[in-house]
Amino acid sequence: MASKKRISAIAAWIALFALLLSACAMARNSGSFRPSGEAASAFADFQVRPGFRYYYSGPEAVPNALIAVDRKYVLEPRDLWKPIDATPATLKSIVEGMRGKGSEYEKFLHGFDILDNKGNVIGQWYSVLNATTSVQMTGENSVLVHTPRIDVYEPARRGLMLPRTSPFAN
Repeated sequence: MASKKRISAIAAWIALFALLLSACAMARNSGSFRPSGEAASAFADFQVRPGFRYYYSGPEAVPNALIAVDRKYVLEPRDLWKPIDATPATLKSIVEGMRGKGSEYEKFLHGFDILDNKGNVIGQWYSVLNATTSVQMTGENSVLVHTPRIDVYEPARRGLMLPRTSPFAN
């Protein structure tokens, strides 16, 4: 009986060690985001940057996020984000839809630089603040940018779920 417990304990430690090693490998390839007034202005002014590909996540009329990725990088997997034929007119339509949806919930759009695991700017991100995500380099010139939750514009509900008729509901 004691040897079975010992084998189980050893197996658990091996599994934990393997999990830690894989987490360290993922962290080594993780990129990040940095607030960027330049990114915010570019999207807000409907500027299409040459050398960048544009994508959106969520509904086309009111995306949850917009990104511009340097053409030197491939966005993986290709079906997470939907490509945009970016022109000032298409960006204007999309950004104005996002602004309108955000204003319904008193949320404002913000711009961020997308950084690779070495701190180099590889793209730009535009969304409301609570559209959280992560970025991971999957190869020398390939990147995985996770899409945000689908409910980024909805108000956060904390604690008890109260009916809308309650004086304490949002």
